[in-house]
Amino acid sequence: MTTHEQNFISQIRDIILIRHEEKISWQKARSDLYDLAKRTPQFDNETEMIREAMMSSKNKVSPFQRYAQETVKTCNWLLHSYIKLTWLVSETRLYPVATLVEREKPLVPISFAKLWIKNGGKGHISGKMIAPITDPIWKKISRFGFPFSPFTYYSGMDITGIHITECAALGITARPINVSDVSLISPPPLYSIQDDEWLHSMLLDLYSYTQETLGMASS
Repeated sequence: MTTHEQNFISQIRDIILIRHEEKISWQKARSDLYDLAKRTPQFDNETEMIREAMMSSKNKVSPFQRYAQETVKTCNWLLHSYIKLTWLVSETRLYPVATLVEREKPLVPISFAKLWIKNGGKGHISGKMIAPITDPIWKKISRFGFPFSPFTYYSGMDITGIHITECAALGITARPINVSDVSLISPPPLYSIQDDEWLHSMLLDLYSYTQETLGMASS
C-alpha cells in the first residue's frame, strides 16, 4: 500500500478500536468513517473500492451506512469473541465444549449445518452443532480463519460454552484441553499498526461480499 492508503486504513482501524472500547456510539463511528472517506484522496488500486463504497449515499439508508456499520460491527464482534473464547478456554473444566447458536437474526441466510458437515463436524447432537472449544471445526467454518464468531459477515451466529453437567445429559464425553491447544487461539490483528494489511484485506473482502450477496456496495 502507498503512504496515503496506509493512513486511510490505519484511521479506519482506529475508529473501530475506539468503538470497541465503547467510547463512541455506532452512529458516531459511521459518521466518522464517512467523513474520513470524503476527505481521503483517490487511489489507483483496490483501496479506491473501499472509498467508493463508503461514499455512496443515494438511498435513505445508504449502502455506505450498511457497509460501515458491518465493518465496525464485525471487527468489534471478533474482538469481543476472542476475549470470550480465552475465558472459556480458561474454564474448560466447567465448559469443555461449545455449541453454535443464533445470537441475532442473520441478514443473509447461511446454512451453518451444511458448512459444519462439509468441514468434518461430527458433534451434531439433539439438533445442536457441538465440538470441543479448541476443535479445528470452529476455524474451518469461519470466513475469517478465526475459531470464534461471527464466522462471516451478517451471520448473527455465536458460540456458547456447554456446562459439564449438560455435557453428561447430552452423552458427551469431554476430553481435557491441552496447553498446546490454547496457544493456537490468536486474537484478531487489530491492535498493531503492523496489521493494517489484514484490515485492508478484510475491508476489500467485505466490499466484494456485499456486492455478491446483498448489492449494498456501489461500484
